[in-house]
Amino acid sequence: MRRYSWLLMVLLGLAMISTSLSAADIIAPGQVAKLASVPTTSSTRQGWFTGGEMAASSAVQFLDQKSYVITPSSWLLLGALVVWRGRIRQNWSNIGLDEELFDLFVKKKGAPTRIEILEHLVNGNKDRFQLSHELNLAWRAVDRHINIMVAHGLLRERVAYGRVRFFGITPLGQLLLDNVREVSNGTLRRSN
Repeated sequence: MRRYSWLLMVLLGLAMISTSLSAADIIAPGQVAKLASVPTTSSTRQGWFTGGEMAASSAVQFLDQKSYVITPSSWLLLGALVVWRGRIRQNWSNIGLDEELFDLFVKKKGAPTRIEILEHLVNGNKDRFQLSHELNLAWRAVDRHINIMVAHGLLRERVAYGRVRFFGITPLGQLLLDNVREVSNGTLRRSN
């Protein structure tokens, strides 16, 4: 869910910049465009403008011209994103998954790997070596993820042959996996 964080930051930045430009245009009309304009002749600044400065100047001019459209749109999108995230979190709570599991499978590093492990265990019990081979991961990484999920009750040791232990998904793990699939497909279960 790191995409969510990046999208949130980009939308917040865009909303703040466009709001600032709208406010500046109300306070001093035309001044932002005048400050952001690039000299047309090279003798004005003796060729000091680089490509990056020209691009930044063009971006500021574009945002200044479109700020009255971009400002409300970006704030609406930002609000919609926050509400959507809240619905997902509420959906998790309504079906019995706590905040710690939400963080473990949505926010924290390794969440996609944990989801993949659950998906591989839906069809049957497997040991750590089989999972590391199927997922093309180091054995220790798989071991760490399995230990985390066992501690949270998502996996359970089913069979042990000496040091080889086979793990299977629990009903809670299946519930979590079903919810993750619903979110990724864009269909959220309605809360009662």
